Amino acid sequence: MDNILLLSDSYKVSHWRQYPPGTEYVYSYFESRGCDRAGWDEVCFFGLQYFVKRYLCGVVVTREKIEQAAKIYAMHFGDGKTENPGLFYREGWEYILEKHGGKLPVKIRAVPEGMVVPNKAALITVVNTDPECFWLTNFLETLLVQVWYPMTVCTNSRQQKLSIQQYLEETGCEDWSAPGGAAFKLHDFGMRGVSSVESAALGGLSHLVNFLGSDTVVALVAGMEYYGAKGAVGFSIPASEHSTITSWGVDGEVDAMKNMLEQYPEGLVACVSDSFDVFKACREYWGSELKDLIKGRISEDGSKFGQLVVRPDSGDPEETCVSIMKILLEQFKEDVIITKQCSQIIFMTRSSELEGWL
Repeated sequence: MDNILLLSDSYKVSHWRQYPPGTEYVYSYFESRGCDRAGWDEVCFFGLQYFVKRYLCGVVVTREKIEQAAKIYAMHFGDGKTENPGLFYREGWEYILEKHGGKLPVKIRAVPEGMVVPNKAALITVVNTDPECFWLTNFLETLLVQVWYPMTVCTNSRQQKLSIQQYLEETGCEDWSAPGGAAFKLHDFGMRGVSSVESAALGGLSHLVNFLGSDTVVALVAGMEYYGAKGAVGFSIPASEHSTITSWGVDGEVDAMKNMLEQYPEGLVACVSDSFDVFKACREYWGSELKDLIKGRISEDGSKFGQLVVRPDSGDPEETCVSIMKILLEQFKEDVIITKQCSQIIFMTRSSELEGWL
């Protein structure tokens, strides 16, 4: 849908007749109405630039788009038998085409993207720059207020980052609690859970305002196309899914895990471990049969380093993760260095780090 004449609510098509005689300028603003959750009294603004560049910049009104809109609205406001062409403001859109070359005569101002501001503060203002186009300002409302979605994702993501940061500090994880230390602590797999590719791109990019880990590739593309990113703004690693593990069969699960270690001998690799029994996998496979292979992921001279991420993927996070950490702690106890008295335990094997808290 690239026709700006159709990217609004139906009733706005008729609003050009409804303003007081002599109206020349309409100045509107957009705000966050607030949140009833305690402590959520700020909003992280993000996403407007995408909508402006994607839908509003440059020549967006053409003869073809006017004709398309006129036809659709005539049918839309008809009774199913006869058409009603009178509500659509053809003359107004033709004026924009002829006087402004198809560019929209509006001025949009906003707080900087990524800025954190109090709830209920004005975030965006819109005003027409041609007095003949006073009706245009609020015609654009329907499209512009879609910024609520990336803004909400960005705000939620920031609150989650603050929560993670708080617990990193409380548990004595000094390295991770430093600025940027939580950047890879909440990885985005959001594309499968949203309604469209555009939602995935916007939501994924909003998350990357606060974090660096993401599997939402379209968010990277959006960052490059609409925000001038020179390279990837999010990062990922090789990782398994249940199908790549279960395809080996129940008895072949350990072989599937071994294959992951052998296929990706260096750097980070993540392996889902709950396909059948996550506790058995941690005790008998990672902590026993594959133990030496894991420990061999680092060379004596330090030239090769590999980190294994064991993914539970199911169960109650508090119970499952703690149980798994206890199992791995026992299985790798000869290689464990407790680096913090509070709770962080890093399994410093000769191969990699298995990180977690107790």
